Amino acid sequence: GTTITVGTTAPWSNSGTMRATAGTLNLGGNFSTSGLGTVQAAGGTVNISGTLNNTGATLALNPSTGSWNLAGGTITGGTIAATGGAGLAVTYGSMIGVTIAAATPVTVGSNSTLTVGGGLTLNGTLTVASTSPYGWAAVYFNGTQTLSGSGQVVFGGSYSNNSVFVQGGGTPFTGATLTIGPGVLVHGTMGGNITAATPYDTFVNQGTIDADTSNVTLFVTSTLPWTNTGTLAASNGGHLQLNSALNTNGAGCLLSTTPGLAISPIAKRNSAPSKPASWPAWRRSSASSSGITTSEAWSM
Repeated sequence: GTTITVGTTAPWSNSGTMRATAGTLNLGGNFSTSGLGTVQAAGGTVNISGTLNNTGATLALNPSTGSWNLAGGTITGGTIAATGGAGLAVTYGSMIGVTIAAATPVTVGSNSTLTVGGGLTLNGTLTVASTSPYGWAAVYFNGTQTLSGSGQVVFGGSYSNNSVFVQGGGTPFTGATLTIGPGVLVHGTMGGNITAATPYDTFVNQGTIDADTSNVTLFVTSTLPWTNTGTLAASNGGHLQLNSALNTNGAGCLLSTTPGLAISPIAKRNSAPSKPASWPAWRRSSASSSGITTSEAWSM
């Protein structure tokens, strides 16, 4: 049960072996991936509480290193790759210009916040999972940037206190735009929110936002109009609530299994959306009180 803290304000490096197989290793100060040496922590705890320069490198987590925690620290650049059941859990911390490799799990739990800057390339799974009725799990994208890659954001846990925020400076001149790239899927087994943190922030969805779990609601909320050129869907009995004006003048698609898609308000588009080839046979929806018209949605 021993706790060892490495690092001060000065940069440090290790060329030997650090073990935390039955205790806790806190990595503080300023350090680089190339200067970590060997870390053996299967059965123990490793906390990144300092600043890790991972630029041009890969932080490789595996059964020998165990899973690590981002606990008050910052990871800058490079790739995070996990194998053999290892992963990265976030209690509080930042990622700046990071790539999350395929099959790599990153989890933000209750009362936990991940702040993202400089864009995030997500090829693995980012799970935002509150397990408490009083504890939010949140990811903040600070400043204009893109969530790109081929991975997924999953709202999970056992409560719907899960949020992804875009956050600018809080003025008309410092508003931020989060672009969700075309390969990214946002969905979940529990409810969640995609939200503009200030009245001057907004979204561009090029990917897929799918409320795909029965009786679970995903919310998209902003004061400013936002743009969908990807797919917004409510499937398998899920519900997608769009609580903001939506510009759908691009090639975006609204798909719904009745009555899953609710829009209030919506900027109407003039042409029917196209249906992805992977979806089953759909028919056009009739007009409804939710604001979906025959030119805007497909439903079973």
